[in-house]
Amino acid sequence: MDADLLGIIVTAIQVIVLLVLVYGMVGHIKNSRVDLPAILFMFSMFSFLLNDIYWLCFDILYSGEKMPFSVNAIGEYAFMMLLVSMYKQLFDSYKLRISLENMIITVMTAIYMCLWIRWSGTWTGNIIGAVAFGYLVCIIVGLMIEYEPIPAKYLYYILYIAIAQLMFNLMAEFVTSGAMTATVNNVMYAVTYVPALIFLTIITLRIIKKSDNKGNLILTGGFLVWSFNAMYVSGDYWYELGDLLSTIATVYLYIEMKREGEKI
Repeated sequence: MDADLLGIIVTAIQVIVLLVLVYGMVGHIKNSRVDLPAILFMFSMFSFLLNDIYWLCFDILYSGEKMPFSVNAIGEYAFMMLLVSMYKQLFDSYKLRISLENMIITVMTAIYMCLWIRWSGTWTGNIIGAVAFGYLVCIIVGLMIEYEPIPAKYLYYILYIAIAQLMFNLMAEFVTSGAMTATVNNVMYAVTYVPALIFLTIITLRIIKKSDNKGNLILTGGFLVWSFNAMYVSGDYWYELGDLLSTIATVYLYIEMKREGEKI
């Protein structure tokens, strides 16, 4: 199947899923007491939905053309910042601190920002996107370190994989060429998706067991940002796999937010 057609199908599935999630969260908010994190989550999903609808319409109407910085990007970055606000409300005692992990994430995000600008030639969207995405990642990683929903050593394994991913990207961009670049990219894609599948397995088991709701919210956030990370450094079919995983992550976030709201 053509990668562009697959992209349209995956995005259309995501639009349907997000419509259901937004509708379900509106019903939850109407039937419960004031639940600010749920409201923020609903608006974040709505922003994500607008992002997808705009992308889908543009891709169908102007297939093959480069999309300008637009409503699509604004919706995606609003989605990230609303998620940041949601997590700050859920974990109001948590304060983002300067740490070695967050310094590493900041440096890596800055390097990726330069690579995204090099690949796309778009400055404004990539700078704003890097700030929004980097901030969300720092919040999620900080929560993982402080609350330890999984043993800290696994978090560091994931960080090592992220560094390896960046090295593969830099190698493919500046060192290799031709068939060797394709090989490096495929190895990098495979390495990139290992943590996503680990997150998916752990979170699925924890949700089935209905264990530690707050821990699940943090882990699901980790699953979501890693899925986006995988998308942002991938192409063609690998990109669509990341998009599909991010859809699953939003469904898991919805499940855990509903559980959290029932405690109010």
